[in-house]
Amino acid sequence: IIATNLLQWALYYPAVLDPSELGMNESDRLAAADSLQAYGAGDLLGALQKYPEGAASSIGGKLYRAGVLLGVGRVDEARAGLGGVAADNPGRRALERMIAAVKFSEKEAWDPESLATSGEAVAESYYLQSRSDLKGAREAARLATQLTPENGYAWTRLTELEFSFSRTKEATAALENALRHTPRNAQAHALKGFVLSADNLIEEARQSFEEAVRLDGALGNGWLGLGLTKIKRGDLEGGRGDLQTAATVEPTVSGFHSYLGKAFSMEDKPVDARKDLDLARRLDPNDPTPLLYSALELQQRNRTNEAIADLEKSIELNDNRRVFRSQQLLDQDKAVRSANLAKIYQNAGMRDVAVREATRAVENDYTNPSAHLFLANSFDALRDPKRIELRYETPWFNELLLSNLLSPVGGGQLSQFVSQQEYSKLLEVDGIGASFSNEWRSTGELRSNASVFGTAGDVSFGIDAYYRDDPGDRLNSEANLQELYGQFKWQPTPDDVFYFLGKWADQQSGDNFETYDNLPLA
Repeated sequence: IIATNLLQWALYYPAVLDPSELGMNESDRLAAADSLQAYGAGDLLGALQKYPEGAASSIGGKLYRAGVLLGVGRVDEARAGLGGVAADNPGRRALERMIAAVKFSEKEAWDPESLATSGEAVAESYYLQSRSDLKGAREAARLATQLTPENGYAWTRLTELEFSFSRTKEATAALENALRHTPRNAQAHALKGFVLSADNLIEEARQSFEEAVRLDGALGNGWLGLGLTKIKRGDLEGGRGDLQTAATVEPTVSGFHSYLGKAFSMEDKPVDARKDLDLARRLDPNDPTPLLYSALELQQRNRTNEAIADLEKSIELNDNRRVFRSQQLLDQDKAVRSANLAKIYQNAGMRDVAVREATRAVENDYTNPSAHLFLANSFDALRDPKRIELRYETPWFNELLLSNLLSPVGGGQLSQFVSQQEYSKLLEVDGIGASFSNEWRSTGELRSNASVFGTAGDVSFGIDAYYRDDPGDRLNSEANLQELYGQFKWQPTPDDVFYFLGKWADQQSGDNFETYDNLPLA
């Protein structure tokens, strides 16, 4: 499928028709009884396999067969099966609207009052989304569930759109109805996995993804989610293998190659990572995601200028994701990109530019923990190591505290020395890690910092230690500083977080105030 419009957004033809609205005669209904049963349960492949040979005898039978063919991607056969069906038939209108949405063909606007069937409402929901009207798409999906409350496909559609607005509670409620009416809908099970992942219920999410790929082994979203949950649990190789499967079963989807490239980068396989990230960019040049992951990979290889160029381009393309992301989520995306750009500027020694970019990230989304973390890091680079000039102490600590308070467990490490932010928290691996840095200068000054951190399910912790010993360069200018930070976070429910922060410090110093007539040692 060639990327059109702003970027790839819908790469399959979902079921949109409700057989109860088609007016099938008794003969067609009896002949297709097994197929109708599979369709009603959400099993589109089974519905096609169990459809009887021979032409349908009624208009409703023709529409049902065309809807099943379209649901498995056989567009030309579906269109051919609509011969003899009136152009103003609600079922035909729904199928043609769905084809126009995926192919991004321009059609005249529909009056919401004219939507008389749930099939039309679901198709209109997809069409409005292809035009970046997410609110209108959600209202059309909600109308579909009101017209036919037993239509599980309509409830799945509503779940997708509620999730696009980060309304996980509403998405969960809609998803319960979807799975009650269509329990074999693989897409609904994959969607459930992502909703559970958003609530940090990783084990339950893994089970949902496994059910999705069991029902439909060619569903890329199922393999994507399964791979991400394995990575989250520390199985990087197994997770990367599932991401490869996602990119294999749906090889033209840019997003799958973006995640696969990032997984290769995490495995320290830069050649493979670059191959998939470049392929993702070619498949969909308007998608900002591969540019973000490319920048992070280039940063690790000390190719700073190229990393900055990719991230700036990613920020420029950020709003292209409005096809399936609400404005609030777009602001969060931009904040993550700006925060990473600030980090790269900081590594390049451009401290003032880093502070400005980090500030812009906070302005884009004040509730984004990544933005606050990198603004804290930018202020940290400006702090006086002697702790005499305290100009940046308060803003640094304030931003670090906000970052740790706002981030969910598993959304980042509780360490002020380990700070690279991922685009997806599922790429943060559970487990224990450590870092150590030691710096000795020709003046005799010694600086050391160490950190131990970890995440396990709903619990994360971080312990940071900092040591500085400076003999000074003049009389009575020696300084010694020892600091110890301890942090602990527990998230018993998706809406409740308990956070503890403790600090111990010991500082001994001579006269280190900066004055005009400081004299060096004789």
